[in-house]
Amino acid sequence: MNLNNEHCTPIAAGSAPLSDRDEDEYLESVAGWDLVRETPHKIKREIKFGTYMDGADFAHEVAAIADAENHHPAMHVYYKKVVIELYTHSVEGLSKNDFIIAAKVNNAL
Repeated sequence: MNLNNEHCTPIAAGSAPLSDRDEDEYLESVAGWDLVRETPHKIKREIKFGTYMDGADFAHEVAAIADAENHHPAMHVYYKKVVIELYTHSVEGLSKNDFIIAAKVNNAL
């Protein structure tokens, strides 16, 4: 499954999140991401960099991807590390959009 060629779509509030089975299937397409099955379910990735500025520059690149797709992750920029968390607020869990952004983030590495 190549999610890099797909784009995020609006999801109405109250729509159902992905099932656990669908989450597992999509997770196979985004290497390096961890599935966090707390409330709400989310996917998370920690990426290490050689310098603080490398991480900050990458966070800026992810912000541009997210803005173009209109689906925005939580990002934490630390010294030589960026942590990205994705979930869909309107479904209070995971949607295909989260995995599309994760694939695009992976492609940017």
